[in-house]
Amino acid sequence: MSVKLGSVRADTRCAICWGTLKKVKVVSPCLHRFCQGCIEEHLRKLNHHCPTCRLHVPSRRALRDDPGFDAIVHALYANVPDYDLQENAYSASVAQVKKGEDAEEKEREREAKRRRKEEAAALREKMKAEEAERRARARAEAEVAAAAAAEQRARQLAEREAAEAHAAAVAAAKAAATAQSAGPEPHAHVGGAAGDDDDAQLAPAKRPVGRPRSTQRGEAKATSFKATGNSVQVVAAFSDDFAGLYASRAVDDRARAELDAEGGTGAGILTYNVELRGAPFADSRTPPVLPSPHVSVPAGATLGVVKKIVGSQCGCSHTRVMIFGGEPGAEVVLDASTALRTALWPQLNGRNGSNELVLLYALQ
Repeated sequence: MSVKLGSVRADTRCAICWGTLKKVKVVSPCLHRFCQGCIEEHLRKLNHHCPTCRLHVPSRRALRDDPGFDAIVHALYANVPDYDLQENAYSASVAQVKKGEDAEEKEREREAKRRRKEEAAALREKMKAEEAERRARARAEAEVAAAAAAEQRARQLAEREAAEAHAAAVAAAKAAATAQSAGPEPHAHVGGAAGDDDDAQLAPAKRPVGRPRSTQRGEAKATSFKATGNSVQVVAAFSDDFAGLYASRAVDDRARAELDAEGGTGAGILTYNVELRGAPFADSRTPPVLPSPHVSVPAGATLGVVKKIVGSQCGCSHTRVMIFGGEPGAEVVLDASTALRTALWPQLNGRNGSNELVLLYALQ
């Protein structure tokens, strides 16, 4: 009868030293077999239980010899020490292979983790680049829209000024024609005919009737009034002829009519009540809150005056102040020489009766 050693190896192996049983001892309560030295050492360490089933073993008196099982072991394994050495060597080689496989598995896991980290970093960089490109495209579109709006406002202002200049020229031409049709005014002289001839010879030549046609619109505007918030008494030197008086009166009446009819667009306004707010979108540090954000600025002033006001309230140089203007959501930085009326033009056109005018500022 032949028996494979692999099928009986579990029964011939000690559960404590994991080797072949030597001088077998049987535990009486549960009949589990162990090497004599292994089970006695186990009980000597006050482990009063079976190593296999954890059943209570009171002392070494519960152990019994099993010479029959010793004979079976010697019959199966002729040379027990050599067999144990071979088995230990095989177990060590298997453990070494298993250790290598575990190391390779850990290396593969580390490589996969590193690859996932690199892919996540590349994805984040790609998303950041796309976001930066989207912001740059939106900023470029906003700048183009702001430039188009500024060009349209400049064109509207130019057309308005041209219309006003044409109206002034037509009024001046009508006044000159009226003066020419009226003729020279009669003058009373003291004395006879000889005295009249002498006076005619000695009298200086009269200046032309009406205003000079070469007078520019800017010069006429400079003699009308200056934009200020204080009450101003305008004193103009009229000519001594009726035509000049009529032309000047016509210009004043037209300016007064524009002030009444176009008050919603800012025409004829002496000062603007403006609120200065910090720009939340500016690429700079958070601008400080001004002690007096509501200021009155002359209508003819430039943004350089506004910069000086902000700089004096912030305690810094006005060269560090930036003023923004344009359509809401598409604001651009305006130059110091820009007129206040040009900066407020979108708000003046679209406020619909609201008196709130706002300028955004930031510090460099």
